[in-house]
Amino acid sequence: LLDDDDDEDEDEEEDDDEDDEQEINFPQGAINAALGFDAGPGADSMAGQDGNITMSNQQVYSELKDRVLDTAGGFVELVGGARDEDDEDGADDGQPKPYRPPARVPDPELTAGEVVTTVLDALLHNDVPNPDAGVGILFGYSSPGSAVMSSIRDEGMTAAEYSEFLSETEYKVVFDHSEVAI
Repeated sequence: LLDDDDDEDEDEEEDDDEDDEQEINFPQGAINAALGFDAGPGADSMAGQDGNITMSNQQVYSELKDRVLDTAGGFVELVGGARDEDDEDGADDGQPKPYRPPARVPDPELTAGEVVTTVLDALLHNDVPNPDAGVGILFGYSSPGSAVMSSIRDEGMTAAEYSEFLSETEYKVVFDHSEVAI
């Protein structure tokens, strides 16, 4: 027969075990999206005929805003590029890695921060593997409505002409910078 003091000790041990486990809190909306269901009124599934889940731009923005954009750390994580510890070769000998132009431009798998660092790295090595290749990469990541793309489309501006423009203005720093911080 146990007395009341022994019961309390057992309860405290169980509570300690529960505290050691990290609880993962998945929002119901994420669970519903993963399962393909919309808990909203009158909607029993968000999955289309092809099985893909569709969300409106407003739904995506709302989720981003609630989870990422309301915190500085979340925003930095969203736009941040690869960290030093993420290097593929794992080498940390203090030597700069040789520049390799991106294999795919634009690359939809890059984060916003990785795009910025990719373009700035390409401009730093503008003439690798050929003259004005870095400006060509900038062109590849420019949005269709940007001033750069308008100049290409409307005026027939070339990478060499844009490179010359950048070199003669305060933007010349993109060709000769030592560090990028986002």
